[in-house]
Amino acid sequence: MPTATFSGKITLIKPAETVGKAGTFKKRVFLLEETEGQYPSTFALEFNQDACSKLDAFKNGDEVKVEVEIRGRAYNDTAFNTLKAFRIDMVKEGVTPVVVDEPDDTQLPF
Repeated sequence: MPTATFSGKITLIKPAETVGKAGTFKKRVFLLEETEGQYPSTFALEFNQDACSKLDAFKNGDEVKVEVEIRGRAYNDTAFNTLKAFRIDMVKEGVTPVVVDEPDDTQLPF
């Protein structure tokens, strides 16, 4: 099975979902923005089954390195590709924005 390594920033982590006719296959999709080069690219990667929980340790904005298997299948003369992640490592933790309460100037003290 061909493999690849992607490095970039997580921009979205979706909740795990159960798919398939039997309802026993679990997948969790996340978006990774690869910022190297002149034109950034965003990829949809997924973890399957028990590996879905690997994403619990990450959040949007984290810079990570992900190793994936490249899978493909044909259906009705169309090819469908999947980037199935099997390893994810933190490169740099994202910064969580801090919300500061600003004073409300519309209410006068008298």
